[in-house]
Amino acid sequence: RIFNSVLIFFGVSLLFFAIGVVAQVVIQLELGELLGKRRMKRMIDKLENHYLVCGYGRVGRGAANELKKAGQPCVVIERDPQKLEAAVEAGLLGIAADATRDQALVDAGIGRARGLVAALGSDADNLFVILSAKTLNPSLAIAARAGEEEAEDKLRRAGAGTVFAPYTHAGY
Repeated sequence: RIFNSVLIFFGVSLLFFAIGVVAQVVIQLELGELLGKRRMKRMIDKLENHYLVCGYGRVGRGAANELKKAGQPCVVIERDPQKLEAAVEAGLLGIAADATRDQALVDAGIGRARGLVAALGSDADNLFVILSAKTLNPSLAIAARAGEEEAEDKLRRAGAGTVFAPYTHAGY
C-alpha cells in the first residue's frame, strides 16, 4: 500500500515535471521568435538605400541572391512562411507580409529604399505593388517580373524601369 502511494506520487511528480518542461520549451520558442522579429525590425529600421524584393519565388530568390552578392542590403517581403524562412536562412532580412499592402512596403522601409524588385506570382499583383511603391517613394528604381508578354508595357507605364519576362526569354 505504501509502495503504491510512493509510485503514484512519483508518477504524478513526473507528469508535472514533463508538463513543466514542455511549457518551458514552448515559451522559449515563442519568446525566441518574438525577439527575433523585433531584432529583424530594428535592423530593417536602420537600413537606408536598400532594396525591397517582393516575393521569394525563383525570380525573387535570384534577385535577392544577386543583390546580396553585390553587397547591397535588401529586405524580402514574403507572405509564405516557408519561403520567408528560406530567405532568412540565406542570410537575408525579411518580413512576413503581403507586398501588395502599403503597410508592408512601409514596414520594409520603402521611404528610405533605393530600389524594388516586384517578383510576385501574378502580373496584377506586381502592377499593384509598382503603383503603391511609386506613390510611397516616387524616386524608387523598380524592376518587375512579367509573366505575360502583354503585361510588360503595362508594368513599364506603371513605373517599372526594367521589366523582365523569364518565361518569354527562356523560350517557354
